[in-house]
Amino acid sequence: MKLIPLSKGYSAMVDDEDFEWLNQWRWCAKVDKKTVYARREARDGNGNRWTVFMHRQILGLTDSKDQVDHRDYDGLNNTRENLRPATQAQNNRNQRVRTDSTTGYKGVNWDKKSEKFIVRLGVGGGRVYLGAFDCPDEAARHYNKAAADNGSGFETLNAVCPIFPLTKYVSKRNVGRKIKSKTEIVCQTY
Repeated sequence: MKLIPLSKGYSAMVDDEDFEWLNQWRWCAKVDKKTVYARREARDGNGNRWTVFMHRQILGLTDSKDQVDHRDYDGLNNTRENLRPATQAQNNRNQRVRTDSTTGYKGVNWDKKSEKFIVRLGVGGGRVYLGAFDCPDEAARHYNKAAADNGSGFETLNAVCPIFPLTKYVSKRNVGRKIKSKTEIVCQTY
């Protein structure tokens, strides 16, 4: 593994066998909201310019519909082991939990009206409702099971114990008080 220097003090990691070939160009850092990618400008004989991303060049992808998925979410890790061709849907499945998530779990949202944790899974361009649960961990487990059963190997699963615990989760509403937020979930063992 070798590093190719980029602009803005960044470096891209590539396999030894790709280093010489890729190092013939001057690469720059493209800083997005969530990650950084290695890119360069290319020109044809007519002076037309376009952007070439290093990860796309390594995989030889030229069709704009084809995407590249970085398995470890690091846009600068351009080793072949970390890259795989993907569709838009597959690439979306390998996303981490959103930073604005109120539950900390992928596919799980708090519903104020029902006072439950709602689970939805993106399937075929839409979202499928999987149920409502009192416990966010239970909801996350149901998301993980549905994602694993219906997925294509690109799914990022929630970091939650896969075994359903011998506990019952009760909202404060069930014990006579109105729940104020998702953090007010009480766990009682039986």
